[in-house]
Amino acid sequence: MTKTLQGAPQTVTMRNLMGEEFDIHCADYLSCGDIETRILKKHIKGRHNVLDFGCGAGRHLKVIREEDPELNLVGIEIDDLLKEYCNASINTPCSFHSQLSSVTEEHFDLILLLGNGVG
Repeated sequence: MTKTLQGAPQTVTMRNLMGEEFDIHCADYLSCGDIETRILKKHIKGRHNVLDFGCGAGRHLKVIREEDPELNLVGIEIDDLLKEYCNASINTPCSFHSQLSSVTEEHFDLILLLGNGVG
């Protein structure tokens, strides 16, 4: 069963650089692919504080949380609907913010800035 965001579209239409339109299923951005999962698991060993800048629906943070339930996870996301989804679906310790200036942690062992293209 695929989780959905209340009131969010199920698909969006995107346009590539050639001007061609294509539909993307939003549920595809709620979980990580195999390559993403392997990369994340490789780089979280020995970490304590992880920042995901532009965390979206938190798919990268979910993989990290499953691998290590004790890590402190911080997400930056400007979309309130996506932040709400992260808060509801990722176990603590975690926090989500609209801007970096509201983050209280002063040190991060790992900073993620992964776009949708990796998935």
